[in-house]
Amino acid sequence: MPNFDVANKPDIEVIGNADVLRFFRVGDVWKTKLPRDYSQLTRKGEVNLMSIETDVGELLCGLVRWRSAKKVIEVGVYKGAGSVALARGLDSCVGGELHLVDIDEGLLAEVEKEIFEKYKKVKVTSYVGDSSVVGKRLKIKADLIFVDADHRYLAANRDARIYWKLLKKGGLLVLHDTVHLAGTRRVANEWNKRGIELITVASSGGSGVTIMKKK
Repeated sequence: MPNFDVANKPDIEVIGNADVLRFFRVGDVWKTKLPRDYSQLTRKGEVNLMSIETDVGELLCGLVRWRSAKKVIEVGVYKGAGSVALARGLDSCVGGELHLVDIDEGLLAEVEKEIFEKYKKVKVTSYVGDSSVVGKRLKIKADLIFVDADHRYLAANRDARIYWKLLKKGGLLVLHDTVHLAGTRRVANEWNKRGIELITVASSGGSGVTIMKKK
């Protein structure tokens, strides 16, 4: 499991209110591996400054398989590390729909092309625009939603509220950077206090991921 020293994050409150073993009732769904070249998308540096870690990608892939997800939304695509992991999870099951939301049309086109070439069982639909504006227009009921767009508190909380409404019952909303960044960390803390069933997982680079389950 990834390690992260929280000693330098004194305002961290969220561990979660869910029992780990009950929350993750998993069997062999985690055995699907990501492509060998996946590290090119997640390796830190100037090119991938805002990317997720490899273990976060593996987690996303596993969650898709665990929930047998058919419809997935990613909010904030960047270079596509999350997108590829989500597509891999969908493709390794029976396929499904991946809906990508980002403000950069060029990046969306590149990611959509890569997924189309590698994962034939995945139908990708891209939406260009502000995440909150797009979210209010969508008429999808998703099994899993990965939110990784604007990490400032007001924007992150707004995205979480808007996309929560697009989740099916039993669906998962995954919020990135809930250990590393104050804005998203505050969102996770507040949702925890509201009684939303959730769990926060440390990641290898310290970003952290909070997984919220809709009852």
